[in-house]
Amino acid sequence: MSNEPLPPGVTKADTDKYRRIDSLNLATGARSQFALGAQTPSGVAPDGKMLFFQDVAPVNPGDTPGQQLVYGDGKSTPLVLVKPLTYPQMNSPAMSPDGKWVVFTAPNGSSGEGRIDFFQWLLFTPSTASAHDLPWDLFMVPASGGEITRLTTLDEDRPFPVWLDNSTIAFLGEEGLYKLSLDAAGKPSGSPTKLTEGVYHGHLTWYGP
Repeated sequence: MSNEPLPPGVTKADTDKYRRIDSLNLATGARSQFALGAQTPSGVAPDGKMLFFQDVAPVNPGDTPGQQLVYGDGKSTPLVLVKPLTYPQMNSPAMSPDGKWVVFTAPNGSSGEGRIDFFQWLLFTPSTASAHDLPWDLFMVPASGGEITRLTTLDEDRPFPVWLDNSTIAFLGEEGLYKLSLDAAGKPSGSPTKLTEGVYHGHLTWYGP
């Protein structure tokens, strides 16, 4: 992701519209724009597509852009996996090795039906959240689009997930390192197993299986 210098007359509130994802040719050093108004690229498939968050037009004048999770090549219209305003924020999208599922993290106050309960968000005060602001959990959506499933109920702080294989997710949160198994339908096979305590924030990498 890169941020262009602000043009004359553009305020800090406008900066989101200048976020973009660039690609870099390692052989030549040539740099080109992959997607404008986008951020957080995740992986590149053989067909040149990747997961990324895309800005959408703000609901009201002066508001910052909304955010949706998409899968695309930066040229044609991408497949929208999570619609705008489903969650106030999203992070860390990752596709399963078989290309069937996409896991991501988000604050857990969503209605779970593609809408935010704004009244709930205004009054929501978690009593035992590990998060510094809003409590977050893991969610999953089919890579072809469809219903979103909440995978955890941990009230963690921006957990970071990776796929160990097609049915196992490891994720790092403020309270530890966890492992979660899924069944063939993409549903959790029990609660997450905590592997370590007190790992705190960080990212995971995994080059298997």
